[in-house]
Amino acid sequence: MINAMSLPIIANTVRASVRGGTAFGTPWVNVHHYRYVGAVPTHAQLDTLAASIDRLYGNGAVYAGGVGLINSCKTTCQALDVTFTPLDGVTPSYTKAIIAAGGSASASLPSEVAEVVTLRTNTRGRRYRGRIYLPAYSVTNVDAAGNLPATLPALVVAQFAGFWADIAGQAPAWTQVVASYKGVFATLITSVSMDLRADVQRRRKS
Repeated sequence: MINAMSLPIIANTVRASVRGGTAFGTPWVNVHHYRYVGAVPTHAQLDTLAASIDRLYGNGAVYAGGVGLINSCKTTCQALDVTFTPLDGVTPSYTKAIIAAGGSASASLPSEVAEVVTLRTNTRGRRYRGRIYLPAYSVTNVDAAGNLPATLPALVVAQFAGFWADIAGQAPAWTQVVASYKGVFATLITSVSMDLRADVQRRRKS
């Protein structure tokens, strides 16, 4: 469990750490941040947000015109849970299980390969944008050079647009933000983009 005291205090903001496993069983984690208005959300309200995050990743019907974030992965790739930590410095973390999974029967790219979604705000600078490194997609979703088809990023963008509309209608109403732990502030995400070329992640050696 994350110790809330070890994180910065950013008012009305919740850190959401989505955890899962690649097709090879290696772990992956994506960290999101969401802003709300009012009192710290209850577990029931966080459960509702978790269901939307589960759908964002690929559990159930896609948002109109979109594709789940891990639907292009091999079927053995999965999301396991999301841990919410309100950044108020006192409220403990809360974990909710989710079950999104890949939708491709084809072989997976190597586990260190990550498709990248960039989160953008209306303010320039590195601290005002974020990235989500998705688990490796299946080989059928890239061309001979290892690049995604141009159509796939548009589907991911549509998925986020539907997700944002969904969470904006919840109670509390949520918006997705980029949180700067060094500057201790959060900025509204206004758009997303997806690279056609994957990145390669390597574990640091001690």
